[in-house]
Amino acid sequence: MKRRLEPTVVQRPQCVTAHRRRALEPPGANSLASAGGSGSITLMGSSTGQPPSEQAAGRPAVVALDSASIEVVARRVVEHEGADGLTYSALRFSAYGKRRYVSLGAVSREDAETELRHVLADVERGIWQPPREVDHPNEPSALPSFHEYAEGWWLRNEGRFALSTRLDYRLRLESHLLPHFKDLRLDEISFDQVEDYIAAKLGERRPLSPSSINMTLTLLAAILDTAVERDLIARNPACGKRRRVRERAPRRSYLESAAHIRALLDAAGELDGEARCDRQHIHRKAMLATLVFAGLRIGELCALRWRDVDLQAAWLHVQDAKTDAGVRQVRLRPVLIAEVACVST
Repeated sequence: MKRRLEPTVVQRPQCVTAHRRRALEPPGANSLASAGGSGSITLMGSSTGQPPSEQAAGRPAVVALDSASIEVVARRVVEHEGADGLTYSALRFSAYGKRRYVSLGAVSREDAETELRHVLADVERGIWQPPREVDHPNEPSALPSFHEYAEGWWLRNEGRFALSTRLDYRLRLESHLLPHFKDLRLDEISFDQVEDYIAAKLGERRPLSPSSINMTLTLLAAILDTAVERDLIARNPACGKRRRVRERAPRRSYLESAAHIRALLDAAGELDGEARCDRQHIHRKAMLATLVFAGLRIGELCALRWRDVDLQAAWLHVQDAKTDAGVRQVRLRPVLIAEVACVST
């Protein structure tokens, strides 16, 4: 705990006011005070107790002072220790009917006392002017919360994404990222916050898969990247390999023999025979046979139309492929022709 600092006061002698009182009093002041019997005088001219700037502005240069207020009071040097460990000084005194406070900065005690004497002398001569107030620049506006910034990011970029991407990103934001980060300012999202998010997702009753969590982190990193580009934050806390969940390769099953293939197709045929009326248009056995014997991807299979199949010429035309190189013609084997023919009749 820091020691509480008390202001340091420069004590003045009790007997130094007489000559200063005489310097402030105009000729005849004593007679006026004694004649009035009130103990007060009226000062005129440049030593009236108003700064020259106020006299030049056309204000009345007349101040009524009693005998106790002629003396400048509360003269002292105030010192305090700054956060950087330096000692800063300031002057406290009364002048022109107001209490004044003048900062000197990190100066020595001797320099502060010297400046105090000079200032008081200028006040007595009526030439001291208050320092001009410096207009400080406006404080920078507070950083937006993640919710506010993510909403602006979404409005700016929504039109760039395909429909499926928009639905996926919106789900990641509303169901996963916003519940955890929405109230945090951008500069409050740290590496620890990101790791806490990962731990919370893995600890849910029905946790997301590692790949799904990583996809939400990829979206978070993309949003914060734009904040870095706008100089709102210094770095992106969602970037880096350590901010990802380790993904294990899924265990895959393989059809290693003709017996495996035959067993799979027979099981699919049984499901076709037991299908309900509203499911009889789904030909599982023919679809699996096409995947196995034609080597198609699932997306290519789903995009097939009967016009793409030529059973007489034994060709299958793949028109809708993932890449241009995927557009091709596939020779149909006799076993596949037999399966497809059963569906087309």
